[in-house]
Amino acid sequence: MKILLAQPYGDNGTLKHDLIYKEIQLFIKETKEQIDLIIFPEAFEFAEDIEEQGLDMVIKVSKFFNIPVLMGISGACGTEEAYYLIASMVYCPIILKGKVIQVCICHDMFYPLLMERLHQHGMDMLINLTGGNVKLSKWNALLKGRSLEIEGPVICTMGNRPSMGQKSDRIVFDNGKQLKAKYQKFNGVKNHAYSIFDLNKYQQLEQPSPFYSDKKYDQLTIGFQKEDIIFTDDGMIEFALEEIESFANYLAHHQIPGMTNSMTGFQA
Repeated sequence: MKILLAQPYGDNGTLKHDLIYKEIQLFIKETKEQIDLIIFPEAFEFAEDIEEQGLDMVIKVSKFFNIPVLMGISGACGTEEAYYLIASMVYCPIILKGKVIQVCICHDMFYPLLMERLHQHGMDMLINLTGGNVKLSKWNALLKGRSLEIEGPVICTMGNRPSMGQKSDRIVFDNGKQLKAKYQKFNGVKNHAYSIFDLNKYQQLEQPSPFYSDKKYDQLTIGFQKEDIIFTDDGMIEFALEEIESFANYLAHHQIPGMTNSMTGFQA
């Protein structure tokens, strides 16, 4: 399957969609590739900014390319409203080229329960639509992990808003290995960017080193030294927080089975 990922450059409400469509059309013509699916990111279109309904908009774009299209359209309500639906046994994932495709939006992929439910309905491929400008090391780690879980491809494309500080990219992992785009147009620094991935014939990118966050939290931290909870070489756990030390004292006073402790630590 050959998939084209679009990474629009511009803040919300400033995108020139007709230009993006023409660039994609030219990109496909230049590569002479038979594209099976074009994917646009989260909030590529805002429902309040277009005259037709969201579905009609996607249909129009798909007919323009004569190719299936997946597009993230942001509604006017955003997170201001919640809808509660009675669960049904009937659920229809996307079926394309004989593959069962599941879709999630941005941080949806952080939640194991949601991913598990999608997997129960079949998931040969997971597509994540992200608004963009994320910590790429964190995103890569999560996309890699999800691809290992499903033992298949996980695909992500993003928007790129210049008013935001962090980066955006077009990313594909297959069974834990990051794939190299077969074709790429523009770098996305100050322009739109597009990539074509061939999921049946590809090269792997060099794998990055494991990522460890350099962020210092002002709440509960765990580590091997100078943290709220410290793991010692002898397997003990020491505490710098009064609340946790009080809990350790409670364990000692009530002699909880299977727990040994002192004023500064306890061990299972």
